[in-house]
Amino acid sequence: TTKVMECDAVDDLCMERYRRNAAMVQVFYEELNYETLTETPAYTLTSALADLGGLTGLWIGASVVSLMEILALIVYTVQAYVRKRKRQVCLG
Repeated sequence: TTKVMECDAVDDLCMERYRRNAAMVQVFYEELNYETLTETPAYTLTSALADLGGLTGLWIGASVVSLMEILALIVYTVQAYVRKRKRQVCLG
């Protein structure tokens, strides 16, 4: 048996055998590679609702804190006014 491509160029019988039994194969490597792309939403409905709830809580919390600070300011102002009036009544 002869191994692949061990024919001499002058050996017509071997060359003829290769001509009859050989095939030319072209391999396109780019077509053998494939890539699977999967699309997923970057921002799901669950994420949107969670963020909305978080922001709502933040704004309500900030509003409550602001209202408490305004209420404390009013209380301190009234206390200062009452103390001032008491001093005026005691002095005069």
